[in-house]
Amino acid sequence: ATEAKRIPGWFGAENQGAGIAIADLNNNGRPDLIVLHIDNPSGQNRAYYRIGWNIDTKGNVTGGWSEMKQIPGSFGAENQGAGIAIADLNGNGRPDLIVFHIDNPSGENRGYYRIGFNLDSNGNATNWSEVKPIPGWFGKENQGGGVAIGDINGNGRPDLIVFHIDNPSGENRGYYRIGWNLDANGNATGGWSDVKQVPQWFGWENQGAGIAIANVSNRPRLVVFHIDNPKGENTGYYRISQPLDSKGNVTGQWNEVKPIPGWFGWENQEGDIAIADINSNGRPDLVVFNIDNPKGENSGYYRIVWDIL
Repeated sequence: ATEAKRIPGWFGAENQGAGIAIADLNNNGRPDLIVLHIDNPSGQNRAYYRIGWNIDTKGNVTGGWSEMKQIPGSFGAENQGAGIAIADLNGNGRPDLIVFHIDNPSGENRGYYRIGFNLDSNGNATNWSEVKPIPGWFGKENQGGGVAIGDINGNGRPDLIVFHIDNPSGENRGYYRIGWNLDANGNATGGWSDVKQVPQWFGWENQGAGIAIANVSNRPRLVVFHIDNPKGENTGYYRISQPLDSKGNVTGQWNEVKPIPGWFGWENQEGDIAIADINSNGRPDLVVFNIDNPKGENSGYYRIVWDIL
């Protein structure tokens, strides 16, 4: 893995969600890094993204960083997770940005997503969809969430995978569901799957989570990330599923939970992962994002775990 690389610019003093995605937005053959954070001031939350241009094969952003771009629309006053994914939903050759967040009102939590359509070569969306509710259970308290996109059922339309960590009393648990066959407007025209549990350990306290899809031999596998928050230093972990069937169920087992090398600090305010072949060797690399929450201003960091499959 690389060392943790600091992301320049403002993150605010309190965050309640983070996301990362990778796409070649400026069409120059090198991937760009899209980074989301939700700012949690007093009052309503706000979401922002920035872009790190032209990642080289060692994982460095060589083209500088964009300014901060605010995402329009409501995010509520309290969030307990967020994530982003990128796909061309409307088939016009320009990427669309899917933004997911978990709202934490009194009572049951809810998941929502919205779409920024047709990102131009500067990473700006031409327009934004309304905020779309995700049906089904999220629990009352979450400690991270994430979103990924891919064609799970092989019918040519993208499917939306939504992940959340439930935080009951006792051990935490991770779950995912799938919204089938997103149309050009980003609506799940095929309905939603049941909520599926991710087996194995998540610990008692988490401070960030994410999900990504690794396609190996054209068969999608899930990669699930969480930040464990024990007493003392935090640690990030990931696990990889065996390939999914066309209904989104894991065929066989999940691989063991593996620690991510390097520093995560003592307190995080969310994190996320993305998958891309950064070093161009034909194998998937894991890009890990976390927001450090010391006293004072927060800071964002990313690192790359090479060749996870």
